[in-house]
Amino acid sequence: MLDESLAKWHFWTTFLGFYTTFFVRHWLGDAGLQGESQDPRGGDDMTTFPESVRLTARGRRRLRGIERSR
Repeated sequence: MLDESLAKWHFWTTFLGFYTTFFVRHWLGDAGLQGESQDPRGGDDMTTFPESVRLTARGRRRLRGIERSR
């Protein structure tokens, strides 16, 4: 179990880190920037499908490499 001072430090760094990360997205949303609802290049959703397949394959290769290194 963590001592109290370390637990407080962990809580506040996690709390502040989380909110400073996502506050920017909240602020940009209030400013009118849309989130992930549109492709920024103006294409339809099918233009991002090959990218998602490539990223999935890359992630699987990384996981296999991590498993093999153990």
